[in-house]
Amino acid sequence: MHETSWSAERCAALLHKPKRTPNGWKACCPAHEDRNPSLFLADGDDGLALVCYAGCSYRDIAQALEAKGATLGQTRRSEDIPSEHFQLGAYHSYWDYRDTTGRVILRVCRWEQPGGKKDIRPLIRNPEGGWKWGHHPTPRPLFHLDRLASDPEAPVVMVEGEKTAVAAQKLFPSHLVTTWAGGAAAMGQADWTPLTGRSVILIPDCDTPGRKAMAWVSTHLKPLAKEVRIVDPQRFVTTLPDGWDLADTLPEGCDVAQWLVPEKPQPPRLLELGFTVQQAQAHVDLPYLVKDLFDRGQLIVLWGAPGSGKTFVALHMAGHIGAGKMWAGRRVKQGVVFYICAESTRKRLENRIIVLRERYPELTDSLVYFVPVQVDLLHGDGDIMDVLAACKELEARMGEQVALIVVDTLSVTFGGGDENGPEDMGLYVSNIKRIKDSTGAAVLIVHHAGKDESRGMRGHSALLGALDAEFMVEKLEPAPGWPSRMLKSGKLREGQSNADILPFDLEVCSLGLDPDGDVVSTCVVTPVSVSGGAPRRPPAGTQTKLLTALERAHKDGRVVWTDKEVREMAKPLMSRNVISGAIVALANGGFIKQSVGGFVLGFPPE
Repeated sequence: MHETSWSAERCAALLHKPKRTPNGWKACCPAHEDRNPSLFLADGDDGLALVCYAGCSYRDIAQALEAKGATLGQTRRSEDIPSEHFQLGAYHSYWDYRDTTGRVILRVCRWEQPGGKKDIRPLIRNPEGGWKWGHHPTPRPLFHLDRLASDPEAPVVMVEGEKTAVAAQKLFPSHLVTTWAGGAAAMGQADWTPLTGRSVILIPDCDTPGRKAMAWVSTHLKPLAKEVRIVDPQRFVTTLPDGWDLADTLPEGCDVAQWLVPEKPQPPRLLELGFTVQQAQAHVDLPYLVKDLFDRGQLIVLWGAPGSGKTFVALHMAGHIGAGKMWAGRRVKQGVVFYICAESTRKRLENRIIVLRERYPELTDSLVYFVPVQVDLLHGDGDIMDVLAACKELEARMGEQVALIVVDTLSVTFGGGDENGPEDMGLYVSNIKRIKDSTGAAVLIVHHAGKDESRGMRGHSALLGALDAEFMVEKLEPAPGWPSRMLKSGKLREGQSNADILPFDLEVCSLGLDPDGDVVSTCVVTPVSVSGGAPRRPPAGTQTKLLTALERAHKDGRVVWTDKEVREMAKPLMSRNVISGAIVALANGGFIKQSVGGFVLGFPPE
C-alpha cells in the first residue's frame, strides 16, 4: 500500500455509522444518501477496497472520501478489468464476484444478441497478473462473498443467476442474496462452505431445471447450514408463468416479503386426523349418495355379461341421482351426473333417454349430462383434463356439484391397453382416482364379466382391490311373475355385501318406424316386486349350483350339514374365493338356515 494512503479504519472514522466486520469495515457511503450502511472498506496488498452495495462507483466513493480529507492510494482506483471481448466487443452488462477483502476475482459478462438470445462469458483474474477469459478454477466463489464474510449472522437467500440475485437483494433487504457461477448445471463446482451455520432460503426459478437445481443445493447444504428450506414462488402466486424469476415483473399487489416468513410448525398430520377412545362420538348423519350403497368420492364398478342390461341399469341409476329421486328403494342425494357413454352413438343414446324420460316423467329435469364420445383414460392426459374441465363447467352452469361420473365402459376407455396386465390396470385405476379426487365425485365404471361369470368381472385384480363398491347384473332363470334380472352387490363398504339390490326386467319399448318400415325399439329398466308368495330361486350360477347340490343330498336323506361340509360340497362347483359369498347369499335369501348341528334347507324340496 502507498505509504501515505489512509487505512480502511481511518477512512471509516470519517463516515456515519462505522462498524468493524470480520473482514473490514462497514459505514454509510459518502457518494449517495445512505441511511443504512452500504459501503464496505477493507485493506489489501494492492490498496484500499471500496465497495458500495447500492452501486456507487469506486471513483465516486474515492472522490467523496478525499473531499472529507482522506488520502487514498492509486492502485485500487482501477482494477484494469477489460471492458470488451476480442470477438464479441463491449459487453452490455456484468456482475462482479469479489473475495473476502472486496477485490474482484471474477466478472460474469453478458452480451445481448439479436432475437433475444444472450451470450455469457466469465472473465477471471490471472494469478500471474492481468485478466483472462475463462472459467474460474473450482471451487468457484459465491456471489457477494465479501458481504457474506462481513455479516456472518445475516440470513441468506439463494437464487439462480446474478441478474436475479441483484433484483432479489432489493426485494429482500434484510437478507443477503447470493448465487453460484455457471447456472443450473454448475452447482457442484461452487464452494458452499461460506454458508456453514447459516439460515438459507432457496428460491428457484419457476421451471423444472430451477427446481431440480435448488433441490440439489438443499441436499448438499443441509450438512453445513443451520437451516435450509425451499420457497417456490408458484406456491404463493399460482398464476406466475413457467420460467418466471425474481428479476421479472412482480404481479400487482404481490408481497414477496411474506414468502420468507417461516410457516408455523404444525403437529404431525396423522395425529391431527386421529382421536382417542374417550374422544369417539356417535354420528347419525352419515354421508351418502345412494343410502347404504355408496357416497361421493368413491370408486364403483357395475359389471355384467353381454346383454345383461348393465348400461340400462347405469342410465336408470344416473337419472334418479340427477333428479334426487328414490332409487332401488333407497334415499338419494341429488347432484350433477356426467355420463361418458363411450360405447354408443348419440342417436341410439338419445333413444334410450327418450324412453327413460317417458317411463319416468319425474326424471325429466334430471341433472344428467350425456357425452357419447370415446375417450382414452389410460394414456390420454388430454382426455383426462377434458373430463375435469367439463365437470368444472357443468358445476358453473347447473349450480350444483358433480356427484357422479359414469364411465361406460372400461374396455372402450382403456386405450388399447392390456386389461389383464397389472401395469396397465394400475395406471388406469390411478387415472380414475385422479378424476375422482379432483372432482370429489363418485366414479362408476361400467364393465364386462369375465369368461367365467362365476369368477367375477374381467381384468386384473388391481381394479377389484381399489373399489369402494361393486355391483353386478345377473340374469335369472325364467319364471312367470318373477324378474328376469337382478342387480346384486358384491364388495361394498357402505352397506351389505352379496345382497339383492334391484330385481328388474328390461322392457322393450318402440319409438316408431324407420324409413324401411321396421320398428325402432330400445329398452328401459322396470323394477319388479318380489314380495309375497314362494321364494324365488337364486340366480343361475354358483348359488344355484350349491343349492341344487344341497337339495339333491336332502332327497337322499341328508338334512343337516356343518359349515365345513357345505364348503367341501361347494369346492368342485366354484372357485374358492366365491364360496363364502355364495353361502352368505343363500343364507340372506332364506334358502339355507342355521339350525342345531349346522345348516338346513330353508325350503326343503317336496
